[in-house]
Amino acid sequence: MITTANLEKYRNGDFLQFVNNVLELLPQTTADQLNIGSQRTILQTAAQSFNNAYLPYTGSDITPEIQALDAQRDNAVIGIKMILEAWQYHFDPETKNNAFALLDILNRFGERIYKLRYQLETATINSIVAEWEEKHSDKISQLQLADWVNELKTSNQNFNNKYIARTVQLSEVETGVLATARTASTEAYRTLKQHIEAHALLTPNAEYDQLMAKLSSLVNQYNLAVTKYSSTEESGGEDQKPESSETPS
Repeated sequence: MITTANLEKYRNGDFLQFVNNVLELLPQTTADQLNIGSQRTILQTAAQSFNNAYLPYTGSDITPEIQALDAQRDNAVIGIKMILEAWQYHFDPETKNNAFALLDILNRFGERIYKLRYQLETATINSIVAEWEEKHSDKISQLQLADWVNELKTSNQNFNNKYIARTVQLSEVETGVLATARTASTEAYRTLKQHIEAHALLTPNAEYDQLMAKLSSLVNQYNLAVTKYSSTEESGGEDQKPESSETPS
């Protein structure tokens, strides 16, 4: 018997790669010899349809806008922090104290806010700006930081709007054409699996045993990867922003 694949738990990219790996382990000529050629052909056709549906899912036209807005708000965070750090050494006591107060709030949320995953950074910036505006508007005014704070607030809100728009866009793809194509691929794989197991039972053959062993090994690798998803998601997962060499370390 072939190990059961936890297909429902596979991410779309992993699911597509898994199906492609199955097809690679079972060339069409071998499938024909084992009397499972038609089942392989159906799986290959379904996999191609899924691949065609998956491509626009991975390449949203909103993604470049999100990345640009993220860089814009990162620059605002970094700029404000550098100004406040410089003014800690200001000769005027009021300016120095106000800079200390605002910087203390900023640092309370972490030293590298611009490295946080997308939506955690959004929430963090919202909290910082809210506290500054509600309790320290006088300090912002005295330090002439109103334009900087407004830039941070606006770019963060614009980022969030685009992020939500992309989420809606991708969800429509994922629950529509992509979901249908994935279901077809899942059914095609399971049908192929059932035929392999049936032939191996009714007409014992070393080739069936070898094929089932290869597929079971493949399934075990992918099932193991699924167990690591949760830890990856806790550290950011697919919401993690791309690395940049332009931000301070």
